[in-house]
Amino acid sequence: MNKHKNKSYFAGVALVTLFSLLMSVAIAQDIRTTLFKNTDALMQQAKDARADLLSPENYADAQSAYAKAEKEVSKGRADRAEKELAKADTALNKALTASDLAVVTFEDSLKVRELAVTADAEKYEPELWASAEKQFADAARRLEDGNVKNARKSADKATQAYDDAELAAIKTAILGNARNLIAEADKNRVEKNAGKTLGRAKDLVARATADLDADRYTTAGPQMLAAEAEYEARHAAYLSGQLNELSDKEFSGEDLILAWEKPLRDVAGALGVSTDMTEGYAQPGAQQHCHRRTHWSRRMLKWLPVLQKWKWPWEARNWLYRKLSDYRRN
Repeated sequence: MNKHKNKSYFAGVALVTLFSLLMSVAIAQDIRTTLFKNTDALMQQAKDARADLLSPENYADAQSAYAKAEKEVSKGRADRAEKELAKADTALNKALTASDLAVVTFEDSLKVRELAVTADAEKYEPELWASAEKQFADAARRLEDGNVKNARKSADKATQAYDDAELAAIKTAILGNARNLIAEADKNRVEKNAGKTLGRAKDLVARATADLDADRYTTAGPQMLAAEAEYEARHAAYLSGQLNELSDKEFSGEDLILAWEKPLRDVAGALGVSTDMTEGYAQPGAQQHCHRRTHWSRRMLKWLPVLQKWKWPWEARNWLYRKLSDYRRN
């Protein structure tokens, strides 16, 4: 009987303790909501005004005081929390005033910054972006200190930095893959065996770069040039690899040429035509099947997507395309 009473007693104590704890948390939360209400509203206004960008020092002071207030209220010291919140309110009001002035003073810089943001400068050119942000932050701090003249000078530098970052980001977004392929080819000394093909890739990148320098917002042409450059760089790497295999005593020039001819023979067989390689790709046996041109052309169309994915000599692929064009015309 006593044991049952003891269990009931301890259960009751536990329930009372839990209830008291929950009430304490609720009261503390209510106190926090009441204390922080005005400051939270100001903080949201500051965020909407981009005070962290336009008035970095005042905004940082506000955040610091706000964090201290949260710490004090968590310890039940509401009076101390109120003092820190008062500091935060003062800093936030200063930040809002400074931000309004900065929007007017740094109008040009902010426009160019938005263009850099649109170009994903932070992603494609992180160093240039960071440098521009640092320059703008310097301008904002000078304006907070009341030094409008020097603030504008710093803003002009930031404007140029954002402009450079935007252009570089656009170029990297379009030409980054081609540049990486060319850099890898240079690292692997591809130029030794496929210098002309690699040179075409570099020329295409140079042309695309020049076009973007002239007009960074007209990107269709540079994108096409970039795609061609990527192909030429990959092609150069492939050719170099094939020619390097010739140094293998078990792989001769004859083996290389026969390997190139095999895809053409396979496709011709699937299309129901023969191939005469006695004069290379220039003498296809398919010429013996002129009466089957229409049928051959239709089957060729079916194979084109496959041909585009195969790694084989560009001359062979061109031959097939030319034959298809001839049959279409006739």
